[in-house]
Amino acid sequence: MDKLGIKATIYDVLGYVSPGMIFLFSIWHISTRQTQWPWEIEVSAPSAIMAILISYFIGQISAAIGSLIFENQYSNLLFDKLYPMSTQSFEHGSQSIFSKPFASLSERVTSCYCQSKFPEIYDTALVFLSISGFSRNMFVILQSIAVIYIWKNGNDWRLNVFQLIIGLILIHNYRRFKIYYKKQIATSLLMPQMK
Repeated sequence: MDKLGIKATIYDVLGYVSPGMIFLFSIWHISTRQTQWPWEIEVSAPSAIMAILISYFIGQISAAIGSLIFENQYSNLLFDKLYPMSTQSFEHGSQSIFSKPFASLSERVTSCYCQSKFPEIYDTALVFLSISGFSRNMFVILQSIAVIYIWKNGNDWRLNVFQLIIGLILIHNYRRFKIYYKKQIATSLLMPQMK
């Protein structure tokens, strides 16, 4: 794919293709009542490529919906209260590099700085961001699958309990790994002081 100028990152695979593929398989399973696992199904190469492309597109849609739900000002206020992140240790680095307090820097600024100056730190942070994105997108996919299942088969309290537990775990992982990402990126502000 690199010869075509297309680069797939871990975020593309984990954040978009994986949730999309789980959605496709779940819908196929609900609609056909098949008991086969995905790896037991014989698929031609063009069909597999098409499934990956459709999965990526579904993953993009789930990311947009997830961003709408979890990354608005109200959700951020709630998450900042539930999952506080101490930024005091990054203040000196922020002041010396950007002449601004850390709290006033946008995530994009610190991310671009980290990516350009310390790519090895950025690569680790991207793994955390990928897990965060996967969790957010899987939350949306799980809710969508549950709605389709209930529409097709009727309500089931066991499904509701399962959906609630897995949903809470995914929301927790989304925010936890988002904080890990932010802290990993912010450590690049401390690096010049360490040299």
